[in-house]
Amino acid sequence: DALPISQYACSSGEPLRIHCPVKYCEGRKPNVTWCKIYLDGCAPLQEELSRISSSWAQEEATPNTGDYVLHFVSAQPNDTGLYHCSAVDMGGRKSVSHRVNVTVTHD
Repeated sequence: DALPISQYACSSGEPLRIHCPVKYCEGRKPNVTWCKIYLDGCAPLQEELSRISSSWAQEEATPNTGDYVLHFVSAQPNDTGLYHCSAVDMGGRKSVSHRVNVTVTHD
């Protein structure tokens, strides 16, 4: 079964936030990273402090859940593509999210 794909779209220059819902067992949040999917694998995103950052969103009401958000301050057409996030828990177990399709258009 293929994992579902979330769709996000915006115009060039607009801010964009894509979400990675995370559930975890221990009381400590896992280490979460975002990457962009290419033919030869998934390249970790280099956070460009002026343009791209990631962080935990406000705490959820449900225990042991969170939302790890990738923020594009000013999305550009070359940001178009598939992304996914991955989480590594305290025990070293890794899980990978569904894919997120981002489309940035010229307006």
